[in-house]
Amino acid sequence: MNLVPTIANIKKTEREGIVGSVSFEFSGDLNAGQVFKIGTFGRGETTAWVTDSDKKNVTVSFLDNNAVTHKIMLLPPNECITIRGPFGNGFSLLNERNVLLISQDDAILSQKKLINDLLQNGNQINLLHFTSFPKDIFMGSSLNKAVSPDSPINGDIVDMTKKGPQDLDAFVKSSIKSEYISGINAVALAGNEDFQQSVSRVLEKTAIKDKSIQILFNRNFVSGMGWSNKDLYGTTNIWKEGPVFTLDQIRRFPGVFI
Repeated sequence: MNLVPTIANIKKTEREGIVGSVSFEFSGDLNAGQVFKIGTFGRGETTAWVTDSDKKNVTVSFLDNNAVTHKIMLLPPNECITIRGPFGNGFSLLNERNVLLISQDDAILSQKKLINDLLQNGNQINLLHFTSFPKDIFMGSSLNKAVSPDSPINGDIVDMTKKGPQDLDAFVKSSIKSEYISGINAVALAGNEDFQQSVSRVLEKTAIKDKSIQILFNRNFVSGMGWSNKDLYGTTNIWKEGPVFTLDQIRRFPGVFI
């Protein structure tokens, strides 16, 4: 299945107890009272329903009762919508939090929107970028500018060509300095599966794990679903379910992403 989604920008999000609701503009056929089955990246299923549909404005409410996952997928027939909010599902981050972004090579492109959203929201950002192409003039110039003393982003660029014979976990561990994880409330990962799993294993052995914080993830959804990797990000908790889910798992659940 290869569906190209409609991008719908979140206008309002609310949450009361385990019931969340999200309002967005959508010109398709969503009617008040319509109930959806929801599949999640975690375990189990829950329900969601359209509570209001007036002209182009739609409000969908849902039970956010799955402690493992906060990435919820509605499954209306033959529809595929990306609801894009300030933080994916819109409920996971509080204001004034410190966020660590860890990316690998071109995967940092998927964090562009997230970085802008965080800066506009007043969040403090630490950026740790692992590059396999340290001599790439264009990318290097942009990255150096991003972590320069004049930039609001604190960070460093790690040259992966210096990894040598040591395994990836050891290299990642040596690259994540204590100053980058001190006071951190959330982490955003962007990179291939091996990289994300390695970073996850390293973080699980730091003080970040003790906080049971949510982990933001950024993925390239182009393969199989037509997502733009600059438009979609969400949240999950790697401490209970392991790191980011594979494209094969995600492809099974086309639908509305909150």
